[in-house]
Amino acid sequence: MSIEDGFIGRGVAALRRGKNLRRGHDLGRQPPHLLSAILHQEGLTIGQLAVDEKTNEIQKLPELLAPMPQERAAVTADTMHTQRETTRHLVENNKADYLLIVEDNQANMRRYIAPPWAGRFSPW
Repeated sequence: MSIEDGFIGRGVAALRRGKNLRRGHDLGRQPPHLLSAILHQEGLTIGQLAVDEKTNEIQKLPELLAPMPQERAAVTADTMHTQRETTRHLVENNKADYLLIVEDNQANMRRYIAPPWAGRFSPW
């Protein structure tokens, strides 16, 4: 089944934070920096996009996801993509759901999404 057949809409797509490709460069040059989309359960990389060293990978997200049908897909991403623009793009433009990571340095957002009992007891 191809991506065009709606494969991504049946699973969970993840945006993998850009990584430098080890040993994938000529001596004296920066290694390529890749942003990837993967399917968790299948362990498949379904898209990759080279991100120029002077470009913010957040701005490359729409370009990476553009060829993939996303309606009703659950898209996950790391903290770098926990941005209003990212969520608007996923929900309004693509009709996708999302699960994004919020870290301690995003204090206002953590307070907004924390359940009322957060911090009162340890689950361990």
